[in-house]
Amino acid sequence: SALNRDDVVSLVDFIEQYTRQFEVAPRTYQKMDEEELRDLLVGMMNANYPGSTTGETFYKLGKTDISLRVDSGHVLICECKFWSGAKAYKDAIDQLFNYLTWRQNYGVLLHFCKLKDMTTAVSEGQRATTEHPSFTPGTMHAQPETRFTSRHAHPQDTSKSVEVFHLFVD
Repeated sequence: SALNRDDVVSLVDFIEQYTRQFEVAPRTYQKMDEEELRDLLVGMMNANYPGSTTGETFYKLGKTDISLRVDSGHVLICECKFWSGAKAYKDAIDQLFNYLTWRQNYGVLLHFCKLKDMTTAVSEGQRATTEHPSFTPGTMHAQPETRFTSRHAHPQDTSKSVEVFHLFVD
């Protein structure tokens, strides 16, 4: 059995709501690097989902930034990056896929964006996603202005699909 999509959406909603705090108090967070921002998020996840979240966890082909153990061993993988352009975004998708096992149907890409023009970052992220070789055409769904989802062929099984939640934080 796979993760329940409603549970995944609830977790992604929680991550998005928490990271909005980074936007509300930018002076506090802008000095932090990717690992420090990740550690804050891991701490908040564990406060709300005790014992479920780890950072820098070895998983499959490397260390994932955030691993959320949801229920009976099901894990949601979240990769955190600073926005640095479309090519790096495609690389981040590849990196996320390096951590997904055959049983995983979901992943999260969280990009911290220090640019003045968030709209450009999100649209470039969408373009990079649609150009990724694993992307399934017609599956891009924009949500609020800084979030979208996409479907991809699973890296281990092209008959299987992975839904990726893309979040951008100003």
